[in-house]
Amino acid sequence: MHNILIAGCGRLGLRYLEGIIKIQQPLNIHIYDISDNAIFRAKKFINTNKNLLHKFYYHNKTIEPNIDFTLIIISSTADTRKKILYYLNQRITYRYCILEKVLTQGVENSIDSMVLSSKANVWVNMPRRIMPLYKKIKSLIDVGPIEMTVTGNKWGICCNGCHYIDLITWLTDETILKVNEIEFNNKYVWYETKRPNFYDIFGNVNLEFSSGSKLSLVSDLCHSKKHSVQINTKTNIIDIDELSGKVMYNKNYKFTEKILLQSFMSTELIKNIINHGKCKLTPLSDHLASHNTFIDFLINKYNKDHNTKNIFVPIT
Repeated sequence: MHNILIAGCGRLGLRYLEGIIKIQQPLNIHIYDISDNAIFRAKKFINTNKNLLHKFYYHNKTIEPNIDFTLIIISSTADTRKKILYYLNQRITYRYCILEKVLTQGVENSIDSMVLSSKANVWVNMPRRIMPLYKKIKSLIDVGPIEMTVTGNKWGICCNGCHYIDLITWLTDETILKVNEIEFNNKYVWYETKRPNFYDIFGNVNLEFSSGSKLSLVSDLCHSKKHSVQINTKTNIIDIDELSGKVMYNKNYKFTEKILLQSFMSTELIKNIINHGKCKLTPLSDHLASHNTFIDFLINKYNKDHNTKNIFVPIT
């Protein structure tokens, strides 16, 4: 049977687990976390599901060496992700790996060599490019460059901005050039998120891409709770309400296609990886340039605002 490891079984790790247990083939599912509470919640969740085909193994704080995994999923917070990957590389072998976002809290120069040494195929979970909603949107974009604006109320530019950077690079086949402008309401710049000791920002962050496309990320307390994406091409305007999935094309209704939840996507995603070695998430090698450009900007902004000289930014 395939061995699958979920390293970091908090809220997001449980969403992966929820999808994986729906796979209709017997699996050895391993849960690894340093938190007793996380292990307890995972056990409680599994015990509420009856007649499962799988075997479950729990690893609290340490994991036994020399296990051969088909797939590992590192769904921890960003501050520990690289440490966990390094730890696992010393103890186990694996063929495939999914890394959650935000990849790490710093400019990344070594994680690529770490996974190369493991000889595994590694992807970063940027799922909008595999969602039916955005596949349909891509078919509506006639010609580039495009201008995309993401607007919402306290939606987490630091935490979730990488999703839209990845989305625009996939829609346009462009690469990120720079973060070239930022506007902030000085009263509300950095705020603590629901997770203690992690922060995010309000404001307007603008990015440029290699063939002229532009991305604007807008988060504040003034907009309604509606979370919207607008894409402007040379000839058309596409408005997307991500909460409802409603899409308007030149102000006329086009279709409705809701954003997929991680627990729903995980079933087919994981099944294709373990059985066929195929995955359409973003390869780590493709993601690193976007990650490093964006995270370098956030580090510099955080250091300037807090009079620090950190080489990381406390986001996840």
